[in-house]
Amino acid sequence: MLKVIPSPDGFRYLFVLKKENITSLWTVLPDGSRENKIYESRSEIGTIAWMPDSQKIIFEETGGDFSFTGSFRKIKLLNTNLLTAQNLIPPQISCWSPAPSPNGANIAFIGPQNLWYPSEGYSGVWIEAIR
Repeated sequence: MLKVIPSPDGFRYLFVLKKENITSLWTVLPDGSRENKIYESRSEIGTIAWMPDSQKIIFEETGGDFSFTGSFRKIKLLNTNLLTAQNLIPPQISCWSPAPSPNGANIAFIGPQNLWYPSEGYSGVWIEAIR
């Protein structure tokens, strides 16, 4: 087990497992019952946080989908009830370190200084409105 994170409402916990080259996200109730795998990936998963509503998780996933020179990092929003994950930023743009705002309306993250025309070596903080 790599990490355990309680939800903001205390109703469940998120935990991260890694077995061989597969990383998976699971939820479990505080009494240890109802383990539920909610996401699985062959990519590295990091910088994980619950959204304030305790229904969604924001995380960074590192994979080599579009890069010829290295791994791209993507920010994903996972609905823990519907088990759906979506990229917050187009996946061909590397961005990382997502952090939800206290009201859950925005996500701050680090990305290239010129987000839509990335330049090498420069980065900045960006805000994405999600509702």
